[in-house]
Amino acid sequence: MRHLDIAWRPNLQGHARTGIVVPRFGNSAVARNRLRRRVREILRREVLGRLPAVDIVVRAKPAAYAAT
Repeated sequence: MRHLDIAWRPNLQGHARTGIVVPRFGNSAVARNRLRRRVREILRREVLGRLPAVDIVVRAKPAAYAAT
């Protein structure tokens, strides 16, 4: 993906879990929190319901701040 790095591992919890990492990259706290909320909502709406029991870590790249 151009805007995100994604890593995953199986877990024993019986459901998918996520972690979101949004580095500073020179942006303000407001911009970081906005990006974190956007990624969390996209995951909640589009991805989490279809996943098996895995732990997912999503890390934003600098280009993610400007993505539509």
